[in-house]
Amino acid sequence: FVYDRPFLWGSKRTGPDLHRQGGRNPSSWHYKHMLNPRVTSAGSIMPRYPWLIARDLDRSQMVAKVELMKNTFDVPYTQAQVDSADVWADNQAAAIVKDIFSEAADIKKAYADKKAADGENFVPLEKKEIIALIAYLQRLGTDIKTTEIQTASTN
Repeated sequence: FVYDRPFLWGSKRTGPDLHRQGGRNPSSWHYKHMLNPRVTSAGSIMPRYPWLIARDLDRSQMVAKVELMKNTFDVPYTQAQVDSADVWADNQAAAIVKDIFSEAADIKKAYADKKAADGENFVPLEKKEIIALIAYLQRLGTDIKTTEIQTASTN
């Protein structure tokens, strides 16, 4: 998130601090929270985002955007990371979907039913916008580590 352009987390917003959200809730929680926030957080005023689950993710410009972040905004990606961005995203999406299906039998069943109904037009969950958002949320605050500094008084 420190490399987000534009910076997404301004000083005025309603809701919890998202800077350190990564890993706090399981991926299935985020899926259900975006579908209907009141299922996971009673009394939430957050709107529903069902289209994130319905819409296919367009990654056609992802590698170009990663390259832009590296070269224009000095995000410390290596060239190897840029070159493997599609594989990295595929692996991350597969891991998130695996977690969701192992955490929530209801979601797994819904996708099995959808696959049977859609046939060859079925788009797997890995290719939906919700998975990219969950990947982002699960990383928030996890890359920057702090070190405990001991002073002479604590020794």
